[in-house]
Amino acid sequence: MTSNPLDNLRAAMFDAHVDPTHAPFVADGNIRRFHNPVFDKPGVRDAWLTLFDNGDGSCGAAFGHWGKVPRQTWHSGVRLEYTTEQRRAFVEQMRRQRESANQKRRERHEAAARQAKRMWHRAPPADPDHPYLARKKIKPYGLRQEGDRLLVPVLNGHGELRGLQQIDPEGNKKFLGGTEAKGHFYTVGKGPGVMVIICEGPATGHSIFEATVKTTVAAFSASNLKPVAELVRRYRPEAVIILAADADETGIKAATEAAEAVGGTVAFPPEATAQQK
Repeated sequence: MTSNPLDNLRAAMFDAHVDPTHAPFVADGNIRRFHNPVFDKPGVRDAWLTLFDNGDGSCGAAFGHWGKVPRQTWHSGVRLEYTTEQRRAFVEQMRRQRESANQKRRERHEAAARQAKRMWHRAPPADPDHPYLARKKIKPYGLRQEGDRLLVPVLNGHGELRGLQQIDPEGNKKFLGGTEAKGHFYTVGKGPGVMVIICEGPATGHSIFEATVKTTVAAFSASNLKPVAELVRRYRPEAVIILAADADETGIKAATEAAEAVGGTVAFPPEATAQQK
């Protein structure tokens, strides 16, 4: 171990497969998300870190990765003995920090929702010849466009617009700052019957809907498949839920876990099916 506590924290994160390269080391007790190259696709920030000063010369942290690395805790190793009153004060301090962090997070989400609505309402329908759509050979359906960026709506279970995902002509994806993606989704299209197909990306969702004409939603990431599937099950208890897995180990594992959680079925991509034979 080094004499620098943050170096020790970085080492602990590396050991847990949470690459701290893009992690914001701000000791304010707030939960901060960041990009983890080990698991995240470009533009995805599913790793998280909260760092706090204990007020006794030591610092502590918790970190993890949604759907990949369960919550890990860390302490700098410099600790003073607490009296009962000091321990009570520390617990109260942590409670206030959590409440403050949650409040700030809610404010960021609300600000993002307001900005998303402004952007969405002033944006025209997406150009069918947009380079990304043309390359993927898909139709724009309900997407909109601001400049050269496609706008993908991020919806909650009530169908309310809560944020946006932006896709540039090269296919780089980025959420509007403050967008809450966990448990939210994009409805590609609604078809007849009780079947609901859940996939990761919007482009995959467009292709699935065109092929099946069944209700299709995109969860935006593998780690969000389970929360979205649970949301669908809550609002559509009668639904036949199909998890359309991406053709990689992460996607297949996440789709399988989501299907098991809601009594759904996994549809494996042709590439994965061929590998299993």
